[in-house]
Formats: sequence, C-alpha cells, structure tokens
Amino acid sequence: NNWSSRVKGVRNTLRAAPYNIPVPSSLSFQENEVFLLRFESPFPETIQPYLSLGQSVEKANRGASITDSWLHDSYSRAALTKSTHTVVERTLFQRAGGVHIGYELHWFEGDLALSDVKIMDSRLEACGSPAINIAVNAQQTLLARNIITSGSQMVEAPPF
Repeated sequence: NNWSSRVKGVRNTLRAAPYNIPVPSSLSFQENEVFLLRFESPFPETIQPYLSLGQSVEKANRGASITDSWLHDSYSRAALTKSTHTVVERTLFQRAGGVHIGYELHWFEGDLALSDVKIMDSRLEACGSPAINIAVNAQQTLLARNIITSGSQMVEAPPF
C-alpha cells in the first residue's frame, strides 16, 4: 500500500473537473483506508453533497456482462446495471420492472463514475415504462438495436 500516491490520486481527482474542489495539500487519512478531507474554502455551488466522495478503483466492480440470457417474471427490476464497462447483449427481458442503469448512492452501491454501459440487440417485453431507465449519473450509455414491446408472450426458451 503506497498511501502517499493514493492520497495524491484522491487529491488530484477532486481538484479536476467536474469537481474543481480546492483540496489542500494537507489531505490526511485515518484507519487504513478512510480519508479525512479538510477544505480551506466552501464547495462551489455546482457541487451537491453526497454520502461519499471517493471510491477505490481497485475495488470497483467493472466489466459486467449479460449475454444470451433470459431474465423474466420479476416483481421488481429485471436488471440493475451499476458498473462501468457493462455489456448487455442478446438478452430477452420479460414481465419485470425493466432495466435500471445508474448507481444507488443511498445503498452505497455502484460505480460513482458509472459510464460506458451498452445494451444491444436485446428484447424487452412488458417491462414497464420506461423499459430502460438511465439515471442522470450514468454517462456514455449506448442503446442499440433493442426491441421494446408493451406485451409479452410465454415462451419455452429464449428465441436466440
């Protein structure tokens, strides 16, 4: 564990766009992996408070994949997509609450810099409205060649 470089990385991230927070050089940490931030001036008005400010890239879930799958008959959402570099392709979703793309900060779940999510060549049947919900915190989301219908048919196996 090279704490000096980790602290420098957090400091540089918060100083850069989109945060632009004037983090002082006196950034310190406590108890192994908890950072204590002391700010010399107030946050810019464009910065809204969150429950957490940082995330360890080494511990983030990234690169999830759902391919050639059949997800159906859920009383809630069919899929929660909370990780960067996620690919969902050739998947049939039926009779569920659709697909949610975005982190859920109140549960401390998901990649805080969520981006690069692709849902392609999939079919969503009777999955509510919207069938694919993209939260404002999800960036660079690609939806391509998907079919969304309000009705659904019972099938014995996915039609791929």
